[in-house]
Parts: sequence; structure tokens; C-alpha cells
Amino acid sequence: MQFKGKYPTISSTEPRKKDSKRTKEINIIFISQKNYALSMNSQAQMNQQENKAEILIFSHIPKTAGTSLRNILSNNYKNSEIFNCYGDNPERKSTKQLVEELSQLLAQEKQPQIKVIAGHMGYGVHQLIPPYPVKHMTVLREPTERVISYYSHVKRHFKNGLGDVARRVSIKEFIESRLSIEVDNWQTRYLSGRGWQKYTLGIGENIAYGECSQEMLEQAKSNLSKYYTFGIQEKFPESLELFGKTFAWQVENIVVNKSTEKIQAKELDEGTKSCIQAHNQMDIQLYQYALELFEKQPGFQLQQKQKIRDVIRLLPPETELLIGFSLASPKPGEAIINKQLEVRGWVMGKNCPASTIELVIGGKAIATTPVNIPRPDVAQIYPGGYHSGFCTQVEINESEEEVIIQVVLENNMRLPLIKAIVSH
Repeated sequence: MQFKGKYPTISSTEPRKKDSKRTKEINIIFISQKNYALSMNSQAQMNQQENKAEILIFSHIPKTAGTSLRNILSNNYKNSEIFNCYGDNPERKSTKQLVEELSQLLAQEKQPQIKVIAGHMGYGVHQLIPPYPVKHMTVLREPTERVISYYSHVKRHFKNGLGDVARRVSIKEFIESRLSIEVDNWQTRYLSGRGWQKYTLGIGENIAYGECSQEMLEQAKSNLSKYYTFGIQEKFPESLELFGKTFAWQVENIVVNKSTEKIQAKELDEGTKSCIQAHNQMDIQLYQYALELFEKQPGFQLQQKQKIRDVIRLLPPETELLIGFSLASPKPGEAIINKQLEVRGWVMGKNCPASTIELVIGGKAIATTPVNIPRPDVAQIYPGGYHSGFCTQVEINESEEEVIIQVVLENNMRLPLIKAIVSH
């Protein structure tokens, strides 16, 4: 792929005849002056780059609240300040063509109007344009839900090709056909900077379906922690507040796009869930890492007003009713961001499966969440524990000091697990 931006070029000089000492002396003087000029020009270019305003690159992973984010961008920037690299443009230009156009535009402008680049492009697109200081943002989504959403989108909107296949087969058969690379650890491919370019731009290494590696996962984690301000679709209100504080956006009164998808992960049979998860193991691990990293981002640091003072275990470690349980959050000393208490862990019933987790304040259950998140780490120790995970949030008012977290078994028996003590 050739990008045709107007980069400064240095012309080579004609070979000089070595015919006299006088000529050599002149040549030496000429070369010295030329090198000096080049050095000064390079320094000027460096200074110019340092003075350029940062450009925000929105790596829009498909089916991760991108429509809502595009609306927010439109509300906070002029049309001339946003360069969209989406294939649904009126001119029907490909993403490759749009990146070439962007490259030319940035090369021509000393101080471009462009403040945001948005599109279905992963990490590394900044290496395909003239050198500008950039910052990155993205949104991740629970992998099973993202794949379901992608399948539903293809089924509804693709007129032929993949759309025809999706309308004829189940989601499990669609994934097993391996016809779309976007159901194979697509979030890891995007954030690692490997495996998305070939599919989207026709350049770079070809990482075939099923060949995402542990190395790619670690690179995606590293890029996410070093370079990105990121949101989580399942924590969209908190993500909006983070983006608002980080980028000085107006995010109040934003209408969030509501999906009309009819399929939900909890409605799928175990075979279909297992199929999706088997094809997205790297994304599952990346998503868990993102959950742990989310509230450690700099934009949250000024929002911490509450924290967990203590966590008291209410159920003995040895019980006849549970195989076991563990909570990664809440834990003592953990900050409560924007009054949102995160509850995350796993639980396994012994004779009766665990169904849901309840959060109880003042004797009243104020929130519930199903026990069905994949936990391959638990399954390695306890057979049958693959879907033993849970994750949810509950708003904690400043007057409230205790939260009881309990598991509800399928026979409706309730077992209190821990009590979290909140300090203000």
C-alpha cells in the first residue's frame, strides 16, 4: 500500500569529477553547507512537530458502543475537525482510500484543523500518517456479547455474502464456518496492532483465523495500559465521565444508542456459549485485564471520595453448600469511583448450582447479576467451573456504610458471602 502524502524529499546530487584539488575543496565546502542546511531543516521539522496539537485517534472496535461515541464526538467537535475513516461514507471510499486521503491532507497542512481521527482501525494507524503527536482512545466490550452483536448486525444489514450465510445458519455454525475474522479475538487484534491491517487495509502480516498468540495478547495489554484512554461498554456511564474529564468533553444529556438485538448471551445454549468463548480466549483475557485496569486510569484519580474500609467473610470457607467462592472486588482499601461499587468474582454451588448474586443494603436487595461469566482459571481447578464468574456494580450513597453480597442458588436458597464496610 502506497501512501501518497507530500513528505519533504532530499534530491541526490550529480557525481562530481575528481579532476583537481580546487574542485575537491569546492566540493567539501558545498557538502558542509548542504549538511548544515539539512541539519537546520531537520531541527525545524522537529520543532514544528513538537508545536503541533495532539490528534485524538478513536480506535472504534466494531460493536462496542461506537455509534454513541460518534454522536458524542459530533457534539464536541466541528465537522471539519473530525476525519472519519468509515466504510459507510457517501463516496463509498474504502478505509484504505480514506487513510491515504488523510495522509495527504496532514502532509499538506502545517497546522491541520483535524483534531480527531475515527474509524474501524486498530493500534498502529498513526504510523501510516505523517508524524504528529497523537493520543488514543477506544471502548472494549464483553467478548461473548460483542460476537453476538456482530452476528446480529451481519444478519440484519449485510445484503449478500456473509449476510446470506448468517441468515441461513445459527450463530454457532456461523462462527465455526470461520468466514469472518471479526469473530476471532478481534479486540486483541485491534489493540495489539497486529492482524487487523491485512483485513482492513490490505497491508501488513497475515494472521489467519485461529492464530492469535499469547504474544499478541501481551502486546494488546501493554498498548492498552501505556497508550489508551479506554472505556468499557458494560460501564458506559463511568466511561463517559472518564472521557469527559480526560478530553474536556460535554457528556451530559447524551442519548445513548440502544441496540435492538434480540439475542442475549444468557439466552444461548451452553454449546453456543462454549463455541464463542473457544474462538475468543484472548479477548476474554484481555477484557478481564481491562476490567482490572479501568478504574486505575488517571482520569479517575480525582473522583475518589469513598473506599472499602474492610471486608468481612460471612460464610465459612468449608461449607456443604458451596464448592467455593472468591471475590476480587470489593477488597479492603479499594476506591469507590463515582459512587459505583464493583462486585467481581466467582462462586460454585455443590449440590445445587449458583444462579445469581444479590447486593443487599439495609436488608433490601438493590441489585442482582447472573453467575455465568467465563472463568477458565477456575475451570482448571474445579471441573464444571467455567461459567462461575460474575461482575456488576451498585451505586453507594454517602449515607450507606454496609453492603452484603450473597449468592442465590437455583433452589432459591440465599447464602451471604461477605459484608463490605464503606468509609467516606
